[in-house]
Amino acid sequence: MNYNIVTMSNEQMKNRAKVFLKNNWGKSALCLLILLGIYMGVCMVAGTITMVPITLIAISAAGELGPGFSVMTSVVSMVITYGAILLIAGPLLYGACLYMRNLTNGVGGKISDLFAGFKMYGKLLGLTALVGLILFAWMLIALIPMMGIVFVITSSAMNGTYNVFYDYFAEPSAVLVLIYLLSLILYIPYIIASLRYSLVYLLLVDNKDMSIMELMRESKRLMKGNKWKLFLLMLSIVGAIVAVFVVLVFVMMASFASPALMIISSVLLLLCTLGFLVGMFWLYPYLGVSFTVFYTNIIGETDGAETPMENQIPIQ
Repeated sequence: MNYNIVTMSNEQMKNRAKVFLKNNWGKSALCLLILLGIYMGVCMVAGTITMVPITLIAISAAGELGPGFSVMTSVVSMVITYGAILLIAGPLLYGACLYMRNLTNGVGGKISDLFAGFKMYGKLLGLTALVGLILFAWMLIALIPMMGIVFVITSSAMNGTYNVFYDYFAEPSAVLVLIYLLSLILYIPYIIASLRYSLVYLLLVDNKDMSIMELMRESKRLMKGNKWKLFLLMLSIVGAIVAVFVVLVFVMMASFASPALMIISSVLLLLCTLGFLVGMFWLYPYLGVSFTVFYTNIIGETDGAETPMENQIPIQ
């Protein structure tokens, strides 16, 4: 199989995704609903399992537990919930990729594809755990400096002293904007790492005999020179939504001094969130199939030539 740098434009990939999704939007939205239902159900069960013993301990202690107990229970609940998600994430991600791959190779995606990953559960659990561990390590690169910055700023404010941040920024809202911008910059390595290993599940769909390390090495190799292309493809689909949320967050940060502006920005954020929740049943299938077309172009299965069907569908 010959691999190459992505040659299709973003418009061509999105246009082809619409071709594959034609007459499949409803089924794809149903698949998304099923996946969301499973994830939410697992989170609810994990949360219940965690809270029952915690509640019993709190009742038996008759209010003698200190504030540290609340922190500990929150951490335990989060760890158990994420652990439960980890147990099912790999097979379900594989199933979603199999469904989208079947849409793009002419087989036709089926709802049963979503659960095919449980037939190779051990391998997918190991793959998800290893990729997740690597991405978590890259996330720490962003989290640790940000925690340090927040600690310095908050401790200075509580002690009544001033540091370089407050010397330069007179308003607390300006400091919050600075923290927000720094967090975006520090997350760049994490984003790059996510793009580097983004193809592992699609590669496994096509190459079930590859080992976990081979899948990760192959994804890394294929994405070399293509990470920016994939980032721009994703941004072209969700960019407008991200931009709206970013602007609203900035407005909310700057509106601390104005209660009226805070109310307006909160209402706008709520409306945008509701709109996104409704629109995601169209957006996520479109995003996923566009990503799969990107993959097929990398492996040389598709090129930039348009089919007659694509010529009939306007590019948005």
